Amino acid sequence: CCVSVWYGWGLIVLVHRRLSPTSPTCTCDAYTTNAATHTAGAASAAAAAAANEHAVAINNIDVASEYIAKLRQELAGHAERLFTSASEQDRLHSVLVDMTKTAGDFRAAANKALEAVADGLMPRLRPLLDEVGTANYQLSDADYSGGDLEGGWVVRLAGCLQLSLAWLQPLLTPACWEGLTLLLLDKLLARLEVLLG
Repeated sequence: CCVSVWYGWGLIVLVHRRLSPTSPTCTCDAYTTNAATHTAGAASAAAAAAANEHAVAINNIDVASEYIAKLRQELAGHAERLFTSASEQDRLHSVLVDMTKTAGDFRAAANKALEAVADGLMPRLRPLLDEVGTANYQLSDADYSGGDLEGGWVVRLAGCLQLSLAWLQPLLTPACWEGLTLLLLDKLLARLEVLLG
């Protein structure tokens, strides 16, 4: 569990290095920046290699939990044929219970690491969320008839979110990347509910 948090925080540090002050930030006009420029302004090759290492560790923890669950299923299917005595079946049942717990622990560790990465990405989105809190939602007739949504905070927030997550997609397994995206969206929605509620 501590290892997963370490890998999650390590990936957060690398996120902040990758999105260094010299690269475009996700402020109100950041979504208009070119994504290639955003990722090209990334930190050194060493930071990229370290980010890859942390992502591989998170991926491995997640995939290991799936394989442990599959192995447990396979063993349970063959156990009754192979182990006929009550004492052997009791020991095997104990091992299978431990495997279930281990798979759950690995899954929780991967989720905790992804949660730490999502927590690390939230400060990148904070300037846009602050804008939401200070925005005036009383539209004049001209604003309403114009319907200009191209520059609204929703579009900029979506663009910033995409820029913040895009470079992580090739590093994480589809399940981990989807989990990270959902965690970050949950955090954003919770913050938006507070701001708009």
